Amino acid sequence: MPVPWTNAEIELVAERAYELHLQGKHSDAAIIFEGLLAIDPRNVYCLQALAALSLKLGSLEDALEYADRALAFSPDCVEALACRCEVNVLLSRFAEAQQDLELMKHLRAGTHVARLDMRIASAENSSSNLLPDATSRELNR
Repeated sequence: MPVPWTNAEIELVAERAYELHLQGKHSDAAIIFEGLLAIDPRNVYCLQALAALSLKLGSLEDALEYADRALAFSPDCVEALACRCEVNVLLSRFAEAQQDLELMKHLRAGTHVARLDMRIASAENSSSNLLPDATSRELNR
């Protein structure tokens, strides 16, 4: 029977994955984090890292799944909330994004709140500018 990994060993490998992410090797980092999740499926850091990497790689549904899993284990995980909020904005799910934003406000996640508040407002504005009557107004100028 294999010997289980210690938390220190998992953290060491996670640090290497994070270094790969910083070098722009997002796919390689994701592979390592996925391997770490196979060892420790409840590792919130790995889950939120995979959520962020999936978002970076354009896999929005995967990002949402990883963020939801991280939040199931740690409802106050600001990084997972921020990622889920960002994904919901990209999917035009503004009500869900706003809920995450309100929770981050409650958790006093200032930097994330300011950035995502502007992101939601900008996306909603862009989305409303694409409505049929708005589009026809733009074409008739």
